[in-house]
Amino acid sequence: MDANTEAIVRLCFARQLGLADDALEADGRVTVVRDDQVMTLRLWRTHVLVAPAPLLPALSALDAGALADPSALLSLCGTGRVVGAARLSVLDELDRHPDLERLEVDPDPDAATALEQRCPPDDVTEVGLSRMDTVFVHRAPDGTPCSGAGYAVWAGLVANLGVLSALEARRRGLARVLAGIAVNDALDAGLVPAWRVGPGNAAAERLGDALGFSPVGDQVTVELTPG
Repeated sequence: MDANTEAIVRLCFARQLGLADDALEADGRVTVVRDDQVMTLRLWRTHVLVAPAPLLPALSALDAGALADPSALLSLCGTGRVVGAARLSVLDELDRHPDLERLEVDPDPDAATALEQRCPPDDVTEVGLSRMDTVFVHRAPDGTPCSGAGYAVWAGLVANLGVLSALEARRRGLARVLAGIAVNDALDAGLVPAWRVGPGNAAAERLGDALGFSPVGDQVTVELTPG
């Protein structure tokens, strides 16, 4: 992976966390005090530990495996709920799928909203396609939105990709092509495409592998319960 790509990803997460631009440039551990959550982030060999001050010593004592384990973080917190757990991957090369220029897409956000109405609610919530900055939706011959991809821009540097398909449009290769369209659009815009895969999501893992994404870390977030 290009060294500049790594630098951009590190800078993006530093800004997302409200840290100095150079805070995540070096390997090692960085601690951040925050009262409402416990969050661990690994980027290459850099670990970010976010927690209320009383929990930071116990969090810092965990090994790398436990830091990426939602159950371990919940045990440490005592109360709370996991609101995010994912493997992080990035990509810095254009997709060359032969169907990229053949597939017709609609960039209208309303098409993404219409697609969400035809998909399982859990998938809609996880992907958040209609909330993304850029979307590409493919319609069936009758005009019905059936599959889409898009990305949300993080800190003006990284494009967090997502794909969503209606049940009848799955396993047809549409998501693969649409994701490739989103990847290339992000790269053309000067952004680094990122791919987040939750635990046990084998389909997302396969899609990320097919696109050529390279794992760079993981992130777990626990929202603390007041009281």
